[in-house]
Amino acid sequence: MNGPGEGAPRLSNKGRPTLSPILTPANSPLYTDAGLAKGSYFYQVREFNSAGDGYVSRPSEQVDITAGSSLPVPAKPRNLRAALESATRAVVVSWDVAANANSYAVYRSVDDEVYTKIADNISSTGYRDMEAENGAACFYRVRGYNGTQEGYMSDSAGPVLLPPGKPDLNVVVKGMAVTAEWAGVNGADRYHVYRSADGSRFELMTGRGITETSYTDPALAVGTYYYRVEASNAAGTGLPSESRQAAVSSNAAVPTITGHPVGSAYLPNVPASPLTIRASVNDGGTLSYRWYRNDTDSNVGGSLIQGAANASYTPPTNTSGTVYYYVIVTNTNNAVSGTRTAEAVSNAAKVEVAARIVSLSAIAGVTVPAIGGTPVTTITETEQYTGTVVWAGNPATFAAATAYTATITLTAKTGFTLQGVAQNFFNVSSTTRIKQV
Repeated sequence: MNGPGEGAPRLSNKGRPTLSPILTPANSPLYTDAGLAKGSYFYQVREFNSAGDGYVSRPSEQVDITAGSSLPVPAKPRNLRAALESATRAVVVSWDVAANANSYAVYRSVDDEVYTKIADNISSTGYRDMEAENGAACFYRVRGYNGTQEGYMSDSAGPVLLPPGKPDLNVVVKGMAVTAEWAGVNGADRYHVYRSADGSRFELMTGRGITETSYTDPALAVGTYYYRVEASNAAGTGLPSESRQAAVSSNAAVPTITGHPVGSAYLPNVPASPLTIRASVNDGGTLSYRWYRNDTDSNVGGSLIQGAANASYTPPTNTSGTVYYYVIVTNTNNAVSGTRTAEAVSNAAKVEVAARIVSLSAIAGVTVPAIGGTPVTTITETEQYTGTVVWAGNPATFAAATAYTATITLTAKTGFTLQGVAQNFFNVSSTTRIKQV
């Protein structure tokens, strides 16, 4: 079988199936239904995958359970009612007492076929469903239990339509107009846009509502406005969105910087991480960037970096030293009647490039001269340096009764320096004396 799991709805001789999936392990064609009371049962299987529900199988052959509980079978709950409670947006489900039932389970469905158990061990004849999805049309069924003895399933009640949820509103200012926009809300038929000048008293702007997911408020006077939107359907109006502020100005808006560039320390010639600025503007203008470098910790008086005109800039690391970088963000809005550009300046970010002083003192790979041996010409390379070995007299092999002197030249690797190494810091394990020059 395909899919992440299979639903195995169980039918008993106590009414039509709930079609509430009993999930088996992923891709498993097996399921054990334990703890059954006496009675006759049938089973159906439905497959599921990421594309949705598959078809339900034919009912299985009858399965008779002869052992187990012999408690009286609860009767079918009757007069099932389900209605929306407008004040709390809960669905109130109620039913008449079922004979032989001492508890009940409630099931919910959005198609009156596949039901999910949403509550059990209910001792009363009512339940308030606070978890139904906004905008959904829900059906309900109830089953009674006498201990572990499963009773007959009720008929369904519904559909009960719930009001839509809360829209996620965004506003964009362009010139002297404001556009409110939002994503479609599940179950919504219409949307209602409101505007306020003070953020508390809102005026409906869209009459009986609109079906589109955006609304443009044109030709506004200079000032600050607040917007919110509500979604509605036949069940009522959902909760209003969060209000959003829009500032309409005759001048271009100053960019808002929400993330300043952050510097760091680097080894020479090791690539640096980009410096990045995060900025925005809500008047419909276009942002541009100019990066500067400075020798002091200041965001004024720096030198313009030619070609650095994006929201990020990667500083060079080929020269040791400390440099401070900052960026000027410019908003250009040609739709306004006044000043069409406005600027904001970031903080200065410190970028330090410095090599590490070599710290490995033991020079390996230089062997003691032995009669007939061949002189080594290189040391054993380390993560910090390499080295060459030159023997006085350039012998091809070592002779007897002869003293030899070797000159070792070390070369620091990228990111390391020999400057600052203490006098006579290095040692060669195979020698008795070494002089650092």
